[in-house]
Amino acid sequence: MVETIGSDGGALLLRRVDERLGLCRRVAAVLADPRDRSRIRHTQQDMVRQRVFGLALGNEDLNDHGALRTDTLLQTAV
Repeated sequence: MVETIGSDGGALLLRRVDERLGLCRRVAAVLADPRDRSRIRHTQQDMVRQRVFGLALGNEDLNDHGALRTDTLLQTAV
């Protein structure tokens, strides 16, 4: 069985662009985060990045994120 490394190398480029623009950081900063801080596993910025990068890479549905959670390249980018 051959494992896939990642879905799209463009994710790393998106990460670099996002770091320069700070888009996901700024979006996460203005969104309310009602989650219990003691139970948070992923930052709000990481969740925004996952959604934005997923959309940019052609994964419009949130259903796709279930499969993408094992995508090593997307994990690295986020």
